[in-house]
Amino acid sequence: MFVHPSGVMLRFSASDVGTLTRQQLNTAKASYGLPGDVSVSSPMRCVSLNRLEKAIIEANGMLTDEMMYLAGIQRIRYVFYYPESKDIVIAGSAEGWSPGHEYMMVGVTTGQPVLELRHLVTALRVYAPGKEIIEAVGCSIDPTPEGNVRLQQFVNQFGGTNTPAEKQAFIDGIRQSIGWQTVRIDGVPATTDAARLMVAADYRMKRIGLGVDDKPWRQLTTFIERTAPSAPDAMFRWFFVPDYESVILTEDSLGLQLVGDGVKLVGENEIVDSTGMRSAVHRTQINR
Repeated sequence: MFVHPSGVMLRFSASDVGTLTRQQLNTAKASYGLPGDVSVSSPMRCVSLNRLEKAIIEANGMLTDEMMYLAGIQRIRYVFYYPESKDIVIAGSAEGWSPGHEYMMVGVTTGQPVLELRHLVTALRVYAPGKEIIEAVGCSIDPTPEGNVRLQQFVNQFGGTNTPAEKQAFIDGIRQSIGWQTVRIDGVPATTDAARLMVAADYRMKRIGLGVDDKPWRQLTTFIERTAPSAPDAMFRWFFVPDYESVILTEDSLGLQLVGDGVKLVGENEIVDSTGMRSAVHRTQINR
């Protein structure tokens, strides 16, 4: 995904960038070597931020893959502080990694993305001591009020969707009616790669919701499926929100564990008024 100088977000197609085929992926994996101590899976791999900073300084900023990808940690589950050395250690499950689709480093066994140092640095800067507390980090791609009005007008005028041709015409009409949408980024600078990744993920969700890309699982209800001529003022959207169950502290409060999946997928019904403004009326959790 990239942003055109005009401000329009675009995504490379397979023909644009030569998306890796399975054979090419296997070749890339075979040629991508890792030291033995980080190539194996671990239920709890620890990374000292003090030692990491020292290693980067000693290397004059020349990052190794182990530094860039935080030794393969895929989710931070634990954080420990050591007063004597003033060191902070992060820990979580980890495994070896290799190139995946769309230039993403993923675990060789699970296929899940690994953490990246640049994103951790962004988070630490955003929530640095003494800075104003940020309520939320996230992004949203939203239709304009004008697009919402056009959508209502189209749905009001459309007849039935009884045949495959009518259904396709209805889907195409919805896409065209909504038109250009605006991107909002909260909590992190829009120039960071962390912001780009959030928008790229939301863009992918939009494409699924509009029926452009296939659904990752059949139980998911998309915006297209929930929109009908009988309800021109109704909209349906789904998105991820934070969902940690709890934070467990050690007795001395120098260590913590994050409990839970981290995020959950929720759906939200909205009502659109005559001016195109939206208001939420009901929210439900979507189980995968």
